[in-house]
Amino acid sequence: SGSGHLLQWADVQRCPDPLAFTDDVVALFAAHANIHAARGIDLDRVMKETLRVCRKHTVSIDSSYASLVIAICVLVGFATSLDDNVNIVDAAVPCLLNYFLTGRYMGRMYG
Repeated sequence: SGSGHLLQWADVQRCPDPLAFTDDVVALFAAHANIHAARGIDLDRVMKETLRVCRKHTVSIDSSYASLVIAICVLVGFATSLDDNVNIVDAAVPCLLNYFLTGRYMGRMYG
């Protein structure tokens, strides 16, 4: 599960109760990450709520993960300021699927 990955991302983990953390992450995703919802997944909310749950359970977060969350929230903010109906998750699915199936990125990453 996602909680297991979060618990493994820091070299030193301080979470006193990993099972309670996992329960909260499962509840968070059940409430806010429904892929069948009409508006899709509000990635900004899910990422911010994930950090909130991590803070509640004193889960140590690697700085790379924290930077990624901030970057995604900024990207979502820019995108929704241009078009309130845009959904970053829907736009990313073809790229993610291609990467998971082939191990290669779609399009050009640099240059």
